[in-house]
Amino acid sequence: MRGWNGALLIMICLLAGVLWAGSASAQDALSKIEQGNQQMQEQRYKDAIQTYESVLESGFENGYLYYNLGNAYFRNGETGRAILNYLKARERVPREEKVEANLLFAIQQTEDKLDWHIPDLITTLLFWVRDITLREHIWALLGLNLVFWPVAALYAARRAPGTRLAHSIVLGALGLVLLSTVARVWHDVQHRWAVVLAESLPVYAERGEENPVLFRLHEGAVLVIREEKDGWYLVMLADESTGWVRSPSGQVGT
Repeated sequence: MRGWNGALLIMICLLAGVLWAGSASAQDALSKIEQGNQQMQEQRYKDAIQTYESVLESGFENGYLYYNLGNAYFRNGETGRAILNYLKARERVPREEKVEANLLFAIQQTEDKLDWHIPDLITTLLFWVRDITLREHIWALLGLNLVFWPVAALYAARRAPGTRLAHSIVLGALGLVLLSTVARVWHDVQHRWAVVLAESLPVYAERGEENPVLFRLHEGAVLVIREEKDGWYLVMLADESTGWVRSPSGQVGT
């Protein structure tokens, strides 16, 4: 018993240390975010960008941080990087109206004005999938599982009309959330966003600069990466046209 108590005390101390370190790290990140917000108010946009980026590099991230960074880039005249960060913000806070509004406004300032919505059958049928994060899907699955098994046990013990109805409802909800979660995973895999950061970017028919240029895109154009190979991206646009672009840093952001 004494050995068990000693081991338990060590575990509690370790957990307390982890929580303290996490709290200190979070406090430091929040302090820097406040600093970045102050720099934004003072119109020191480059300083704000550096501050927000340093927070991300420390491992702390959320949708509103990406939103603030997008605003800083937009105010600094870097529309492509602003759009890229608005997209990252939307992935994390998909129902935040100001993120959507700023994303659409920034896209309207670009030369190509490409829609960022890439059509697909699954998210057309399951229209709510893009507005619920994968984390929220997983929490919903866990919650419904906690409800389902007691209901299933009750139904197995007492097959009455009421328990049958409850079992059917919970089972149906669990199946729908499972389907929705799979769709969300598929959506995240298939929709790897990229944004043109270069002033002008050629899109080739095949990999290799010796191939014909199909068209050119400009800063802020939103793409979806379908394949990556040998330093090239196969990309698709909202109108479902495709082509290959070079993927060196500074030309395309992901």
